[in-house]
Amino acid sequence: VNRLTLRAAVARLEALGLVSAQHGSGTVVGDYRSHGVLEALPELLRIARERDHDAYATLLRDALELRRTIASEAVALAAERHTEADLAVIRARVAEQGARVADPIAFARGDLEVARSVVRAARNLGLELLLNALARYPADDPALTRAMYPDPRAQFAHYEVLLGLLVARDASHARETMRAALEVIDSLTIARVTRTLAPVAHLEDLKETKGTLP
Repeated sequence: VNRLTLRAAVARLEALGLVSAQHGSGTVVGDYRSHGVLEALPELLRIARERDHDAYATLLRDALELRRTIASEAVALAAERHTEADLAVIRARVAEQGARVADPIAFARGDLEVARSVVRAARNLGLELLLNALARYPADDPALTRAMYPDPRAQFAHYEVLLGLLVARDASHARETMRAALEVIDSLTIARVTRTLAPVAHLEDLKETKGTLP
């Protein structure tokens, strides 16, 4: 690996809060719990999937729980704040998904666009930025994508529920319904992913950071 490539890789890890460059000491692995940023989550998931499946399952649970929280609140706010123009955009993104039901990867990408349209209808920049931070997963992990979207045809039908919640303009009901539905979906996703993981030894290098992966 040439020096420029190595320097770029270290800079990327430093931006994620996983390492820090200290004058006179070189590059030091940091405590990601104290200094890591949300964008580090996909990288932590990738490392854990390769090296520590228990840690991977826990991180995946955390990531899905965060996604569930964002999605539930976004739908609740969108139910309160959307305009008819917003609703037209969401319906258009949903309609586009009909052509992707045979391809889980394409359907997952389209689902992200549906999510973006809902979050924009929520009128909350913080939620938009959080969605951006989570957008890399499961795109970087095709196996996870297929576990999250095992039957796009059936999942396509769920959009009617989403649209109904938005049209009803009942934020509390929308929040509770989304959270309950996603809790079921996420538990099934974790079960599918766990079954696909091959046995692997727990490597100590994941635990050499200050604080082990959860």
